[in-house]
Amino acid sequence: MELYQLKSFAVIAELKNLTKAAVSLNISQSALSTQIKSLEDELGVDLFIRNSRGMELNDKGRVLLTHAQEILKAADDMKRKANMLGDTVIGDVTVGINTEPSFLRVSEVSRLIASEYPELNVILMACQSVDAEDMLKRRVVDAGFFYHHPISNEIEYEVLENAEICIAGTPDFLEGKSTWKEIAATPWVWAGYGCPFYIAVLSKFESQGLKIKQAINCEDEYVIRELVLDGHGLGMLRLERARQLEKEGRLVIWEEGIVPVKLCLGWLKSRADDPEVNVVRNSVKRVFEQIGEPAVSPQGAMWSLT
Repeated sequence: MELYQLKSFAVIAELKNLTKAAVSLNISQSALSTQIKSLEDELGVDLFIRNSRGMELNDKGRVLLTHAQEILKAADDMKRKANMLGDTVIGDVTVGINTEPSFLRVSEVSRLIASEYPELNVILMACQSVDAEDMLKRRVVDAGFFYHHPISNEIEYEVLENAEICIAGTPDFLEGKSTWKEIAATPWVWAGYGCPFYIAVLSKFESQGLKIKQAINCEDEYVIRELVLDGHGLGMLRLERARQLEKEGRLVIWEEGIVPVKLCLGWLKSRADDPEVNVVRNSVKRVFEQIGEPAVSPQGAMWSLT
């Protein structure tokens, strides 16, 4: 019996869906299914009721889940205590990234950690801002970047940078439009009501009694940008990235639609003293305190995994 099997067991029990659990754990669905089947064989009991709706714990599974959670917590506590006793921080630390690595200065942060903590392996995982709190609570990530939005008091965070977002679209979409009413009536590539970008601008529309004309709903910042560039509708983009695209003649920025947003790094309050979390916090802070603007990646890659 391995700890990773118990972690998989706990995540499936929480999400009640093998596909969602595989995404959360960043492994394939077949590998996750094999893990759980192997665990059930070793324990000699079935843990789940499998049906068309997903996977529900059976009575035996509910009893054993409590023990699995206790074992996982004990292992985590032991690892944390060992790190505190030693001078070297070892193991893995997973950082959620919500946008282009270049904007988050991921390369500089990774290089700094590698030079000062060579035994600490940094894993980068895609993590939308709206999902950051849940992924931190479930310890899928140890720390995570996100754009500021209402968040529970279980999460501590530090504001790294005051950024700006803007309404942008291809010239044919924005030509002749000068009012919020005209902008609302134009097709939009929308990111759902949990996205901080869209929360920030939605209040502008609602204060004037306006409802946007949604064309496509998408949760990925990079995909939204590509759809906007391809002429599917208006969208919210980071201002410095949109300025570059505007200079290239590919986009037009609606200057009335520039809204401030804060870039943050967050972590669980209960883990504020964990060595690996502190390494990430301090390294990110040092990098962001350096003078200079982040480079804009011409490829616009959203995330990487090391």
